[in-house]
Amino acid sequence: MAKWRAVEIILEARSPIHIGERRMGVVNLTRRYIPGKNFWGAFTAIIAREMMDNYNPEFYLTVGKEVKENMRFSYFYPYDLKEKKVFIPIYLRDGLEYLVFSDVDKTGYLISEYEFDGKYVESYASAALDYSSGTAQDHYLHELEYLKPGLGFKGYIFYKDKMKIIDTKTIDIDAKIDEWINKLENVGVGGGSTRGFGRMMVIDTKSVEGKIDIFGDLTKINLKIGQTVLRKWQVNLKDDLPIDLVNNETNTVNNETNKNKAAKKLDIALMPLVIKSSDNNKKNIELTALRNFNGDIEPVVGRNWSKTSGAGQKFSKADITISPGSTFESEIEEKLILDSFGLIYLQS
Repeated sequence: MAKWRAVEIILEARSPIHIGERRMGVVNLTRRYIPGKNFWGAFTAIIAREMMDNYNPEFYLTVGKEVKENMRFSYFYPYDLKEKKVFIPIYLRDGLEYLVFSDVDKTGYLISEYEFDGKYVESYASAALDYSSGTAQDHYLHELEYLKPGLGFKGYIFYKDKMKIIDTKTIDIDAKIDEWINKLENVGVGGGSTRGFGRMMVIDTKSVEGKIDIFGDLTKINLKIGQTVLRKWQVNLKDDLPIDLVNNETNTVNNETNKNKAAKKLDIALMPLVIKSSDNNKKNIELTALRNFNGDIEPVVGRNWSKTSGAGQKFSKADITISPGSTFESEIEEKLILDSFGLIYLQS
């Protein structure tokens, strides 16, 4: 099988970022992260526009299939550019909190959902106008929640050496990846693009090799909940890009209250774990194998290309997933597999 390569990427929001989650009253809520599929779409657009001599909407479908086969995208989580800290959602017994992991001293801690939102989330209210009266139309008030400009995002792109788009055209991905990443600045992510939302700037890229601890060695984070420590996600750049759930080296808790006691391992969904796939060829994670579950379960549905209606007009079949940040105890020893959209399956 082809060898995989990996790039760790730091981006900065140059305008508000709105990744639609759900509507609550008149407020359109935003997710606190950017899904992998947004980057699959961005790279599909970048590569297709680069290769097309004349506009051909169906060519995006061809390129998208090859990007899906040869590139994989993690979810991108909020990142403090000054302090070099990533914010990862985590559901514990008291609800949603955030793991804060430092790239500087390689340690972490927890903050509340309210502390994160107070610093990084705002909203924009507007109303449709009734031009005949010069006043706001009744029932047309709406509010758009967003992540603030200046916030960073950290994630990973995995790719094979080469990608064959058409029979006579093979692209050396390794030679083009930096150029494509820089072109992300010309492609918006998320909603609100007509208001100027979704613009990103590339701050840093770094090639990574060997076994990669995704978003850091999470076993070093003190959860302050008894004898419990997280297992980290470790990606191996070979074969089908397997991910191992790895215990800390000593398998003991490192805090004053429970020092040197045997650790109880806790798993976190760093990306959505698929428990019911729309693809019968992929192996689901059994929900019954997860104990002491805290978090959420939601369907992941995409808007795809339709030959009759165009881009985004056809809904994909739903994958039922465990949401990012959900935690549980398990005996999962099988390797996990990351797909191009950032969804996680068990290795078949």
